[in-house]
Amino acid sequence: MREILYIQAGPLANFAGTHFWNTQEQYLTYSESESFSVEHDVSFREGSDKKGNSIYCPRLLVFDRKSQFGTLARNGVLYGDDDDELPNAWDGSSVELRQEAIPDHPYQTKLLEGESGIGESASITQDVKFWSDFNRVYYHPRSIQMLPDISDWQGAEGDWIHGLNSFTHFAEETDVMETSMRLFLEECDAFQGMQVINDTATFGSFTHSLLSTFHDELSKAPSIVFPLLANVVPRGKHIDEPSSTRKILNDALFLRGQNDLSLTTVPIQSPLSWNEPPWKNILSLTVCLYFISSSTAILSRNEGQ
Repeated sequence: MREILYIQAGPLANFAGTHFWNTQEQYLTYSESESFSVEHDVSFREGSDKKGNSIYCPRLLVFDRKSQFGTLARNGVLYGDDDDELPNAWDGSSVELRQEAIPDHPYQTKLLEGESGIGESASITQDVKFWSDFNRVYYHPRSIQMLPDISDWQGAEGDWIHGLNSFTHFAEETDVMETSMRLFLEECDAFQGMQVINDTATFGSFTHSLLSTFHDELSKAPSIVFPLLANVVPRGKHIDEPSSTRKILNDALFLRGQNDLSLTTVPIQSPLSWNEPPWKNILSLTVCLYFISSSTAILSRNEGQ
C-alpha cells in the first residue's frame, strides 16, 4: 500500500479540506462484497468506534486555532472525551464558570438523526460559521491539533516571525512531530508522501516550519503543497496598506521556501483579489478543489482495476 499523510493548516484550508474529505467519504465501502475503484487505505486508516464497529478516519493532521473547531470535539472526533465526565480534582469550595456551548449546526443534527432529511431544508446550507458545521467524517484524536487563540489586537496575520515562533512553541508543548505525525507514519506499509493545504496569511510560516522539520527527518519523502494565497496582489488597489504588504511578503517567503521543501507547489488564490479580466467570474475555489480531488483520486486508484 502507498499511503499518503495529509496536512491542513488554517481556517480557509480547513473549509476547503472539509469539502475534500466529504467527497472522499462518498467513495468509502465497508462491505467486502462491494467492488471499488479507490484504495481507501491510501488516504484513510481503519479503526473501530466504542461499539467495535469498523470505521475509517482520514490520515490527517488538522492545525487551527481552538475557536475555529466549533463542535468538532463533540460530534466529529472518534473516542472523544466529554468534559462533563472529567473528575473534579479539587475537594474544596469552588465557583464554576462555563462558556456557553456552541450549538450544533442543523446539518450535524440531521447527520446524528439519520440522513433522510438532509437536503430537504435550506437551513442546512445556511449560517455556516465553522468548517466542522458541514463535516461528514470522523477524525482520530491525534488528527486534531488545536493552537491557542490569539487576540484581535495582536495583528498576527501576515506576521512571518510570529508564525515561526508559534510552531516552535507548539512543537515543544505537544511534541507533535514525534507523537501524532510519527505514529501516523509508522502505521504506513509504504509511505508515499505528504499532501498539504494551508493558508499563507495565517499559517504560512507555521507550515513552512513544519515542512522544514519534516524535511530534516525524511528528506527523500515527496510532498505536494497547495498554498491558499492571501487576497491581495502586487500593484493591487490595497498595496499601500501595511497589512497588505505583509501578506504579499508572506506569500513570497512561503513560495520561495517551497522551492527546497516540496516536490510540487500549486499556489491557489481567490479570483476576487485579481484584476478585472472578462473571464474572471468563471473561476472559483470549487474548480480548484476539483483538481485537488482529481490528483488524489489518481494516487488512490486501485491498481488492480
